[in-house]
Amino acid sequence: MLRFLLGAAILAAAIAAVTKPDQHGFAPPALALLTEDAAIPALAQVFQGDCAEDPEGCAKALRAFFSVEESDYAVARGVRIEAQGLSTGAVDCLGVFGGWSCGADG
Repeated sequence: MLRFLLGAAILAAAIAAVTKPDQHGFAPPALALLTEDAAIPALAQVFQGDCAEDPEGCAKALRAFFSVEESDYAVARGVRIEAQGLSTGAVDCLGVFGGWSCGADG
């Protein structure tokens, strides 16, 4: 049983490493949380077109407007977005198995 669990863990880690998402994919889900913030209502209009058609351009724009801290792990990527005046607090995103998910601190 222990061999099976160890094998399954190694297989899951290998799959996670191979399917690690690209570094720009965090932008659309992060933007969805950021645009809910009442302090920055015009943000959606500024970024929505970029994010739908060009996730890399959207990620660059988010990096220009906000403090974006990125972490690159063997099997995943992490991003933390902070800005003064956000009622949502910081937005944390985790990319693993080919997709991104984000959540707000506040």
